[in-house]
Amino acid sequence: MYVKTALVGSGDNISELYISSVVEMDYYAPCQGILRLFSIEVRDRPVQETEETDFEYGEEPAGDDTNTLDQDEAGGVHPKSETIAEELMRFELRFAFHDGTISEICHEDDEPIWTLNLKRGILSNLQNTMPRFDIDFETTETDVSGICDVKYSTNGRNGTSLLFRKTKDIVSCKRRYKTVSFIQTVAYDFRSISIDRSIHKSVSCYERHQLEPFSNGLAGAVTETFSKLELSDEEAYTQEGHQEEIDIQRRSSLLYDHTPSVRDNHNENKAARELLLELCAQGFPNIKRNFPDVFLKFLTAARAISHTALAELLKRSKSTCDNGPNHIMESLPYIGTAASVTIMKDLIVNGAVSHPLSSKWMDSFAYLTRPNEEVLEVMMELIEYGKESGNQTYLLSATAVVHTFCTIFSDCAEIEAVQSIVQSLEEELLETLREAASELEHDRRKYERVIVLLMSLGNMGVVNKRFNYELRTIIEGDQYPTAVRVEAVNVFRRSDCTRTKDYFLKLYSSYQLDVEVRIAAYLQAMRCPDYLSVKLIKHVLKTEEVNQVGSFVWSHLSNLAKSASPVRVEAQGLLSENGENFGKKFGRDMRMFSRNYEQTLFFDEYNFGLT
Repeated sequence: MYVKTALVGSGDNISELYISSVVEMDYYAPCQGILRLFSIEVRDRPVQETEETDFEYGEEPAGDDTNTLDQDEAGGVHPKSETIAEELMRFELRFAFHDGTISEICHEDDEPIWTLNLKRGILSNLQNTMPRFDIDFETTETDVSGICDVKYSTNGRNGTSLLFRKTKDIVSCKRRYKTVSFIQTVAYDFRSISIDRSIHKSVSCYERHQLEPFSNGLAGAVTETFSKLELSDEEAYTQEGHQEEIDIQRRSSLLYDHTPSVRDNHNENKAARELLLELCAQGFPNIKRNFPDVFLKFLTAARAISHTALAELLKRSKSTCDNGPNHIMESLPYIGTAASVTIMKDLIVNGAVSHPLSSKWMDSFAYLTRPNEEVLEVMMELIEYGKESGNQTYLLSATAVVHTFCTIFSDCAEIEAVQSIVQSLEEELLETLREAASELEHDRRKYERVIVLLMSLGNMGVVNKRFNYELRTIIEGDQYPTAVRVEAVNVFRRSDCTRTKDYFLKLYSSYQLDVEVRIAAYLQAMRCPDYLSVKLIKHVLKTEEVNQVGSFVWSHLSNLAKSASPVRVEAQGLLSENGENFGKKFGRDMRMFSRNYEQTLFFDEYNFGLT
């Protein structure tokens, strides 16, 4: 594999890296394989190939040539080549292989994220989802680049081998997160595949990524990668070597894991301390021009150190300079790691920071990009602390973190840390409702607590099946205030819409229900519209008896039909098939009747928009 980053058109400012390795693929059972890496070498420059020279038997080759080759091989090796090789060889990786598709990988909990991502890249090169080899094929694949549109095309023959070209549209990729940069790069990627007897003989992959905002044609900031896999040998499978059953510790996909790796070593800790010294020199009271650059470098360094090292850095920051503690305290929300979140939690719970600063920190938790289970455990502690102190904001911020976690891990409902938070809120909600009974509307403190608990459950988007019945009782219960019933409907706003759509359509169709509850139920049902649901909604509109509901629903459908958002395309198609105009019936004075308002903007060129 070869990676090169350069400022094309501005001289020889180039950074290169070469990695060579032997990859072993062991298929010990049908559709199940194991990937192992051997003989790994990382170099700053490639080994220079020398021309072969003839010499008589017994004659020593020229000494200068041998020394030159030895010096080149020794000089080109990366200083951390052995360390990288040890980490890559330490764990083997199991994967599922079904007709060319690698559906999941099974890895150990202790394997570093960066080694796992590199192995994901190797397996991605081997993926071929063509159903037939005699026709071109277009599909969507999930691999280390994301969920992308790909096109397979035949590219001729080479002896008994078939040649294919695989082209990937990077711009179309989803789940392609960024860790530091917010700019989406524009790139192209193509791969040549040689197949003989349904076995990959060789795979060559080339990618070129160019930063568009500051480029001029082909000149600009460019990163190129070239990787090649060649089949060197085949061996017959022997079952004796795989009699024992291997435990599966964790399952995941080929999608790249952007979680930053924590490197708790002396060099990283030293770099963070030195950058803190620079912050002191460049910062308040005489702020220098380079302060933002130093601040960004400090954030990068701080993300790589452990909780112990970061806590020690904060503890000793006062001796570094007078503003040292302030620099670190202001940096903690932007570091965004489990270590920084834990430190903020400790300072909040111990009362070591002011209320405005603790509120600012709690608000920042909603912007964490890659929370893990350790962060969720911290959120549980903050929820308990907020309950004791009577501060409602702790609930909303903590549950927003759970939602972010669930967008990354689709099976989050099965994770213990998530369930502990969900069950805690569900139990408190039911207990508060039992205590308040019919007097909820007159007990302001409990009324607000119930509203916040329902909003927090809706924030997470995780609803236990046994709790569905309790929520439906609240929604349909006339003894509860309207705002509580509406928030109970909104608890489902981030859950699987298809499971509850029929129930909410039934609520919407009931003229006897409260107006606001009916409107909330309609909005829930329209999260996943289909032909039958749209037909039912329009049928209800024909016989609608409540103008407030009819006016809102018709204005919402009208806005959907005119929306520029690409996620509305399916709904727009359904509305056009059932084209009816209720404008005369419900186009009434907006000052008297409920209406839906929506403004959308979308740029096809940048695949970006807002609603």
